[in-house]
Amino acid sequence: MMLYVLTHDYSGRLGRSAITEKGLVYHIYSSLRTNGRQTWATIWTGVDPDKADALEIELRTQIATLASEPPTAAETEAARNHILGRDVTAAQSNDELATKLMREFVETGGGRSHEQLRLVLKTITARDLAKAAKTFTKGTILRVDVGAPGN
Repeated sequence: MMLYVLTHDYSGRLGRSAITEKGLVYHIYSSLRTNGRQTWATIWTGVDPDKADALEIELRTQIATLASEPPTAAETEAARNHILGRDVTAAQSNDELATKLMREFVETGGGRSHEQLRLVLKTITARDLAKAAKTFTKGTILRVDVGAPGN
């Protein structure tokens, strides 16, 4: 839910600041991966090389802001609704369905119905996200700059 609040396309906090307000990036994508014990949040963007340093500063600023200005009730509800919607619509091909089922197994030790997910997400409040934001800010940022082919 924190990743959604931060990176959801043009409407997440980073998208509003880095795309709409500052023109630093073309797009923002994110994903969450887990092995059942550890979880990795990955954010990648389309950014011109001369704006990469400014984007890294903006990313660090927005992550820090998650702790000083935690997600609102409206952001929490939007994140919850997004996750529920993706639970229903994301797995359309056999590969996507297999990935979804494997992720559920790693996360929960078995399958999970949409209703079970809804009940879990319903218990998460803006206050919970505020507490999680403090931990989120302690993560490590690994920056990978990709040059033009042949450079």
